[in-house]
Amino acid sequence: RMLKPIGYELLHVEYFFAVFAHESVAKLLHRHRPPYAKAVLGNLPASASKAPTPFEAWRRGWYCAPLSRYILDLEARASFDPVWLSPQGASGSPSFCRFLRNFAWLNETTLSATYTCEAAAGDHHEGSLPTARHGDATNGIEAVVRERLRTVWAQDVAHPVAKIAPVMPYADRAQRWGDQRQSSCSLPGAHGCICLPPFRGPACSAKDEVDAGVARPFSAAIAYVLDRGATCADGAYVPMLALALQSLWSNFNARHDYPVLVFYTDMDQATRESVVLASPNRVWFYRIANDERAGASSNAILRFKSSLLFQHPAVAAIDFLWLLDPGIRFQSEVAEDPFLALHGSPSASLAYRAAVPVVEGVSRQTKIWELMKLFLMSRGVHWKGVVREVRERRGGSHFFDGILAAENLGSRWNHQVLAMDSELFRVAAMSGKDSHYAEYVSFLETHLGPSAWLAYTSSAVHTLGMLAASLLGHASGKALDVVELATMPYALHDCRAEASSERSW
Repeated sequence: RMLKPIGYELLHVEYFFAVFAHESVAKLLHRHRPPYAKAVLGNLPASASKAPTPFEAWRRGWYCAPLSRYILDLEARASFDPVWLSPQGASGSPSFCRFLRNFAWLNETTLSATYTCEAAAGDHHEGSLPTARHGDATNGIEAVVRERLRTVWAQDVAHPVAKIAPVMPYADRAQRWGDQRQSSCSLPGAHGCICLPPFRGPACSAKDEVDAGVARPFSAAIAYVLDRGATCADGAYVPMLALALQSLWSNFNARHDYPVLVFYTDMDQATRESVVLASPNRVWFYRIANDERAGASSNAILRFKSSLLFQHPAVAAIDFLWLLDPGIRFQSEVAEDPFLALHGSPSASLAYRAAVPVVEGVSRQTKIWELMKLFLMSRGVHWKGVVREVRERRGGSHFFDGILAAENLGSRWNHQVLAMDSELFRVAAMSGKDSHYAEYVSFLETHLGPSAWLAYTSSAVHTLGMLAASLLGHASGKALDVVELATMPYALHDCRAEASSERSW
């Protein structure tokens, strides 16, 4: 506006210098642009040579120039604060408001109304170091950067890490970090690869471990299995899961920091980000493939929870899994680590909360009971004798006594099933070639097909499967116990009911 009326044209911007030339020579100079300008605008003919717009010149010469941030120590003087990377935004933080005052030339009214900045009184001078929002500066910065990274990792999970396909060209190839498996590219129905905890990122090369503390002699994770239709209507399962994760962190996982695995059927990027930001838990997301769901019914999801979950690479790679219902709320601190309890009992394959009555179709479940007995007979096991022997040798069994009713010298199923809202599994006992439970599931689906999980109550199939595996283990001399979890202070909230309908167990 000032120089053009007197015959000058803008040639280019070089960092904080703007170079102008008189119109008598400007066209000639435009024809001989430096190589970087030709790469952007091309070799223009003389007739098309003209001055760049101020915006284009600024963008090429300053905004996109890699060294501009270091000119005159601008970056150091601006005191960039990693807190600005927080997914919650930086509005209102003292360092951000100070930056706007020094470099954006905004008045106090705009700063207060738009960026929730407080008055400048008592603010630090422009060269002062930034202060983290929470606690120690270094820890605060690390927490913010970690939080931002986790939201980025949550975005990439919609298509299971397809970006690393060029890195791992073979479907069965897995990267390894020492003895730890980093990724899996063999998940049925998935395109690309998935990262296995504690690894993250497009190449599964970032290790997400914080405050690991003393090295554990086992690997473990906490899991939630979600389904939009089965868990809650109208997306209400999202805030329900967020509350569950907050409760899990404050009452248990803040001291242990176990990874949390979320298996879902329908969850967009924004939802995953909101779940990540709900608590400091380290969360990995895995989509349940269509062939695993076998439809959209709730029983199909229960089939995944009871069987296919243990074949998932993220679960198969660990020793123990704690499967929680997203409605679980811990009412106070969980004093003891249940993983340690299960690890300390080598014969235990499952720890459960309680046995509850079959909710529906009691008469229909009789066929499952008969098939379980047929399975044991086909393996040469006299199940009544095994039950009697275990009861006599151990003076009773919480699991057998809860599931089986005494009947003369034998037993019969009393139509009680394991509550599936809180179960702790030894993964090796649930899947693999040596798993009696997996053998039972294969037998059942051979006789009934996938309808075993659709036409019958999945909790009944799961419970009798654990009973069959335990009896077969005892008969073969390799005890597989199913133990009762210690009393835990929690309630199960049904999202379809009012908030006051929480049931304490």
